[in-house]
This record gives sequence, C-alpha cells and structure tokens, in this order.
Amino acid sequence: MQRTARSSLTTAQFAPSAEALPHNAGRAASIPGMPSGLRCNPRRPVERFRFLFSYTRFMSRYDRPSHRVYMSFFFKSGWQVQFLEADLKTALPRKLTFSDPEKIRELAKRGEAWATSEARQMLELAIEQGRGGLYLKLTAEQYSKLRQMGAAH
Repeated sequence: MQRTARSSLTTAQFAPSAEALPHNAGRAASIPGMPSGLRCNPRRPVERFRFLFSYTRFMSRYDRPSHRVYMSFFFKSGWQVQFLEADLKTALPRKLTFSDPEKIRELAKRGEAWATSEARQMLELAIEQGRGGLYLKLTAEQYSKLRQMGAAH
C-alpha cells in the first residue's frame, strides 16, 4: 500500500497577485448592482454572496404563517366547516357553510394545505366521501378572523 504525501498548500498560493487586484482591493468596496450603502470586502467571495442575497430573507408575499389550525368539514344540507386549535380539543367560534366544495379547496390553498399532490388527492377523496379534515397554516390576521364570533357564508 502506497501513501501519497500531502502537499501543504497555503492561502497565499491561491490569493491573486497584487497586479490582478484593483488599487482598492484591501479596502471595503461597493458591489455592482447593490445599493451604495452596502459594502463588503471583495477578497471574500462568501461575504459578497451573503450581501447579494441577504435581502431575500425579509421578502415575503405575506406574513409568515404562525398559527396551525385543523379544519374539519362534512356535507349535511351544504358543506359545514368548523375549525379546531392544533390540539384538536379547543373549537374556534367561527363556523362556515358552503354550497360548493370549491370553497373548501380555496380554504386549503389559502391555508397552505395543498403543498403536495398527495395532499390534494387526500382532500379530493375526503370531498368525495363527504367528510374530512386537514391542518391549515394561518397568518396572524387570518387566525384573528377565525377567532371572531359569528357565522359567515
């Protein structure tokens, strides 16, 4: 069995030569396409990457869902929908009645319960059977509307 000798490479061997760097390479520099207030060290590509994509963490088309609620439904002279807390013991006061099962599908979409094709198939099967339930992920605003008393159609 032969062993190969490891070569000890230093970071100096991978660093660009002084002629290849711009005159201000040692100082913080602006990144092309970034706002003028953001600066990073161009010798550190990880830092450049982090600054380019740091804003996406704060971007969202809606508030992050923070409440998990169970929606159960059944057909009895219309689609009766009620909501339970995640513990499946505490009922929320809001109850809904629909004539069209498409409204249940819309609630599932808005509650992020349609993430996979398996979840969609399970919902379709439950609608065909006339009863079922699923967990919804709701924003604080959606959750507060469910906590309000009264029925809506």
